[in-house]
Amino acid sequence: GGIVDITTGRPLVVTQAEEQKLTNDTIVIPSTKEVEARVIPNASSLPLTSLRSYARKLHNSISARIEMDMLNSTPSRIIEMECPENTMADITTIRKRIYDTVVLGRGTGSSLAVQQMERTDDLPVAARGAVHDIDKWKKCKNPSCGNNDQSNFVMDRKNGDLICTQCGTVATESLMHEGSQFRKFEGEADRNHHGDAANPLFSNAYNMSTTLGGLGFQTGAGVGGFGSMQKRGIENILKNAHMYTEINLSQMGKDEKRTRDGYKNQQKKEAFMKMKHIGDALGLHEAVVRRAKELFAGFRDDRELVQQFKGVVAACLIEAFDQLSNDGRQILKIRTGETEEDPEDDDDDDLGDETNQNRPKKKKVTNARASKRNDLHSASLAGRGGDIMDNGDRKIVGGVAALAAQMSKPVGNDKGTAAAAAAGAAGTASSIVDDEEDLSPTEKKSAASWNLDDCRSWLREASIAIAKQWTEQREEEGKNASSFATTAAAAKKNLSAIGANTKTALRDIPKGTLDELQGILIEHTLTLCVFLEEQVQKFNSKGGGVGGKGPHGAGGGYSRGRVTTPRVNDMGKMSIRWQHHHERGSGGKGGVGNSGRTTLGIKIGERTEDGRAAGQILILNSKKLGSILSDRVSGDAFYREFRALLGRQEARKKKGLRQEATMQRLKQMNRKQYVLARARK
Repeated sequence: GGIVDITTGRPLVVTQAEEQKLTNDTIVIPSTKEVEARVIPNASSLPLTSLRSYARKLHNSISARIEMDMLNSTPSRIIEMECPENTMADITTIRKRIYDTVVLGRGTGSSLAVQQMERTDDLPVAARGAVHDIDKWKKCKNPSCGNNDQSNFVMDRKNGDLICTQCGTVATESLMHEGSQFRKFEGEADRNHHGDAANPLFSNAYNMSTTLGGLGFQTGAGVGGFGSMQKRGIENILKNAHMYTEINLSQMGKDEKRTRDGYKNQQKKEAFMKMKHIGDALGLHEAVVRRAKELFAGFRDDRELVQQFKGVVAACLIEAFDQLSNDGRQILKIRTGETEEDPEDDDDDDLGDETNQNRPKKKKVTNARASKRNDLHSASLAGRGGDIMDNGDRKIVGGVAALAAQMSKPVGNDKGTAAAAAAGAAGTASSIVDDEEDLSPTEKKSAASWNLDDCRSWLREASIAIAKQWTEQREEEGKNASSFATTAAAAKKNLSAIGANTKTALRDIPKGTLDELQGILIEHTLTLCVFLEEQVQKFNSKGGGVGGKGPHGAGGGYSRGRVTTPRVNDMGKMSIRWQHHHERGSGGKGGVGNSGRTTLGIKIGERTEDGRAAGQILILNSKKLGSILSDRVSGDAFYREFRALLGRQEARKKKGLRQEATMQRLKQMNRKQYVLARARK
């Protein structure tokens, strides 16, 4: 009990005098000033504008809290409406199975396994492997992305392209319009000459089946005395008979070892009807119901038997609702003040002011799909080829930003377009040129294409570098020994601190000055040059190579002749599939192996005569180099220098591929007007 102030919602403080008055059946209502003095703080110093802004913020926070409560209670309301006998834990288990099956593609595949067990030898190969376009799930073509989540694809209705929102790859282009050919207005005749568009969630038998509807029956003796109320019953009988026939003929000619497609289609129709009713009752968005239908169709096609039908329907709705309401929850949290908006470009502070000025700022929007599109098609390039731009290469960032500015300009501005294009090309080309200028002529070429002169030049440079390393290592050892040589314990501690591998390396390094070490390594260089010259002569004459007869070879030797490609008539007998010009190793357009010398000629960097290049022969392991030089330490040093060179060349090659992918991505963005509008932001 007690007295509560209706204006503030708080209990009133009753004094003894007031209690005495209340006992005398007199009600004392405090004045407004007293209430303000007790409960409400003094706000007379604030202007009306500030009070109004505070009131609006409070109203928005309360409304956002109510909406958030509605979002949080939606899964429980779906369960209560569809399957009240199941708990939230049961639905969570079903949701995990649906997510693994449809989204991650880790289903049981029981339907496909049983289908493969059926006898299909009598069918043509084309009929056995044929899959209708509507039965194919949308999947990204980018091997590094592999997105198969149906909610992460966007349809460009204007150009007919299906775009992956994770990497920006056009999965399908020039799609056929699936809508009606003619528009039908109220009061006009339907001019369409075909039925509805094929539904990809159902099987081919369902989409190609005929429907019975609009049957009109006359009443009277002409129909055997049936009344007007019985014509609907005849229509239902015919529909049921037709449906029964379609179900049993949907897999005609196959063994009845799996669930019939007609039964699956019937169960899908029932589930879709339930989802539509639940969505209308709970006010769910149409996209949520559509996504739930896709999840159920994928789960139903994968399983031979779907247990807990109502639970699966509820789990599909809850999973679709959670997937599509994540951005809405984040917006509501921001409105209620639980979280703050993420600062823009905080991760790019380490790239410098110049880079941040060239980078366009990312603009977040409320719509989830538009937000993904903005992040995807911004000038920073979310594609796999544009990752190099986010790794701190300022020159590439500046060049690409200039090129993006060039693409965002109108077509009529020729001067600005030409200037921006020149700046972009210069920015991208300068990064490549700067890398090439720091390299020696030998290092610019591929090691496998070196001739004898290139090998001599590199071995001479490697000898000088190895001698400097050995000298510096000796000096560092002397400094460490002098600093810890005061006592025997300190010396012992120093020896234990140096690893076993380091002590072995220091012990095996030849003693002498820098000039003496360079002289020793130059002698080894001459030995390697003589070995390479002998091997090149052997390969260019009759073969032989490292393993053939010679002063450094072991074994009986061999003579490898020219490899001849078998004739076309012999390919079928050898069970070898003929390769086309565009396939790997064909030597045609795009052939990686370049086996067809008559088509492309000599590979870049390859010797004109038959045999192997000197650089290819130099690719030996550490043990072989040590046996050739009769010095294990020197052989290991040359091996490490050569492997480091190969690693740098491979890194430059990958960097060039990433730069090329970045420019290709920009060219792809150039053909999309809506992408240019997003990149401009």
